[in-house]
Amino acid sequence: MDQSPKERGGMEEDNFAAAREVLQQQWEVTVAPRPDRDMNWELLLEALTERISDLMLNNPRKLTTAVYLLDISERRYQDAMRRPGIAQKARALAEIILERESEKIALRQRYAREPRKRLEQESSG
Repeated sequence: MDQSPKERGGMEEDNFAAAREVLQQQWEVTVAPRPDRDMNWELLLEALTERISDLMLNNPRKLTTAVYLLDISERRYQDAMRRPGIAQKARALAEIILERESEKIALRQRYAREPRKRLEQESSG
């Protein structure tokens, strides 16, 4: 993943905590800060890559179900699976998953703000 979700337009950088929480809850990813590195998108991606690799080896059915529920296209999934080796497949899929989870967070936040805007406009008008 060359860019953060913010740079890709997926979500704002200050939503990092929300992404981390989703990965912990939905993907059972544990992301512990390292003393030599700040908590950042790359650490999330590394932790998710490890989890995806584990699922690929030990519970592929759970992985494919999660990918399906996340609404990742078959084409994108197959593109990731064409990579050579488990590590590269897991990394490519982790990038797609992090991007999609980020999009979902951004959409939830966007639609949570819109009803408030309408209420404010109706009460001021």
